Amino acid sequence: MGILRADRITGLGGANAIKGSTKFSDNRLLEIHGAESNEDFRLSNGSFTIEFWAYVSDTSNSTFVGLFENNPARRSWQFEARSSQALRFEWWTDGSSGSNLTASTGSFIRDRWQHFAVVRNGTALNIYVDGTSVANTTTSDTFYENTIEPLTIGGIFQSGGLTQEITGFISNLRIIKGEAIYTANFTPPTSELTVTSNTVVLACQSPGNVFKEATGKTVVARTTSTNDAPPQASHFRPNSPVGFSTTADVGSQYGSTFNGFGNFATSTYMVPPGGNTPERNRGRGIFHGGYVGPSPGNSYNAQLAAVNIQNTGSFYIFGDLTQARYTTTTVGSSTRSIFAGGAIATPSPFASVNTMDFVTIANSSNATDFGDTTSTGFAKSAVSSGTRGVITGGRPYTPSAGNALNTLDLVTIATTGNATDFGDLTAGGRFTMPNTAMSPTRGLFAGGKFNSPSDYVNNIESITIATTGDTTDFGDLLVKGGRSSGNCSSNTRGVFSLSNYPSSDSITLEFVTIASTGNATDFGDHATATTTKGALSDTISGLFYGGFSPAITGTYQNTVDQITIATTGNAVDWGDIQLSTGSGRGAYASGISDSHGGLS
Repeated sequence: MGILRADRITGLGGANAIKGSTKFSDNRLLEIHGAESNEDFRLSNGSFTIEFWAYVSDTSNSTFVGLFENNPARRSWQFEARSSQALRFEWWTDGSSGSNLTASTGSFIRDRWQHFAVVRNGTALNIYVDGTSVANTTTSDTFYENTIEPLTIGGIFQSGGLTQEITGFISNLRIIKGEAIYTANFTPPTSELTVTSNTVVLACQSPGNVFKEATGKTVVARTTSTNDAPPQASHFRPNSPVGFSTTADVGSQYGSTFNGFGNFATSTYMVPPGGNTPERNRGRGIFHGGYVGPSPGNSYNAQLAAVNIQNTGSFYIFGDLTQARYTTTTVGSSTRSIFAGGAIATPSPFASVNTMDFVTIANSSNATDFGDTTSTGFAKSAVSSGTRGVITGGRPYTPSAGNALNTLDLVTIATTGNATDFGDLTAGGRFTMPNTAMSPTRGLFAGGKFNSPSDYVNNIESITIATTGDTTDFGDLLVKGGRSSGNCSSNTRGVFSLSNYPSSDSITLEFVTIASTGNATDFGDHATATTTKGALSDTISGLFYGGFSPAITGTYQNTVDQITIATTGNAVDWGDIQLSTGSGRGAYASGISDSHGGLS
């Protein structure tokens, strides 16, 4: 019998289920038609509450919801996301004279579920993001009362056509007329919203029916062309299981799944097994995008992104590091990821740091300070057992070039604090993101280069992670090089990505058996030839992403290659990392997953 995935049961129902959302894209919106020529949507001069969850991928001005028509002039109000990632609520008093309340630039985050609300309590008007007021004013204005247009969700209908359509998802959109349910900062609700006595609209809740509206109003899809599909009902919602894909609305991520036995369907009540199962909440990787070029000076990236390794093309924004930098390295456990070292943009062109940040893998959020490494350096590499992380010294840059450091730092992953001395690399300092591999007991450092521009090496060094001390010789790579950060390893096998840039792009994959010393063996080739790729893996699959390609006119890439770790052969195309601000593209990226190196 297979192992029931507990996360796929608890993520689908129960008291805190938010059910579903509506997926919007260009040339598509929904109209809500109410009673008495849509009088329900005229907010007048009274109190009101507009709230919903949204996942916005748009980089242009787009409207969440509004009562708006300007042909002839019948503007009333609208709530919109601006291209600057600001939020704005606009209203009109006579069909042509308008006012607005606008939150500051960056008041919301793209590609992340957030709760939004606009509330008027008497004359006090507030915009809230995740329960915190981000803009406020006072107004006694009466919103324009003569419009007879329907309410629109996901865009507006203006001058005979659709405009400001949103790209993304809206869930549980509720409008309450005559009542301010939030009068101060609040904790956003975590359960499906319900109809109250003053609710005039409650829509975008159903995972299967985009036209369902809880107060009984009529929902109509409007598109630019008869060939356009209407907005879609979607299972993707704020409490979706970890690693949920936005690119597919039907698949194995729904229902109860067994280890290797396919999908399971039943109407009986089942209780998931206690404790950790081999697949429970596994397969999520967290990575930092490095920089996207054309030169590092103005392209450093603070953004973290998340990926579900087993879902092709599944990616989403996770949060930000405490400072924008590249050439970080990463250690982690099944619950925590730590990003160490790297380079920042000042003084120009860059300077190395000893910063360590951490995040909890299961919860999208900005990183928090962890402590400092013992040495300042960029292009470090690291291994971890799940309880301990060991980090190489990398290379200082102040900005005069210094020699690569042979030091090894130790951190206890569950406990914040500064790193301590672990030992030394016996073959000498190396940098340019040497390849790593690890099991729960052993860590390997492979390739990289010493101090001269062409001094690439092929040696592999080994440590026992539980015991401090210097490295010992493990074997040699077939090809001198490195320039790949992160790791790709199960509990038995490590796979390395090799390049001796600037001589060539990275096309070579080699592997070793972690428990047995010896030279590396040919594994296959990359699907995309780029150097300085990032890497991460679970126990089954490895992903190599991004990188720099001199052969492709010196560009930074967003392609992702996938391998099956247990089976030699060429990598295949997994998809592209495409996030609004560029994270996951570029060179010198780093990442780690919640099941790397065979963690269980």
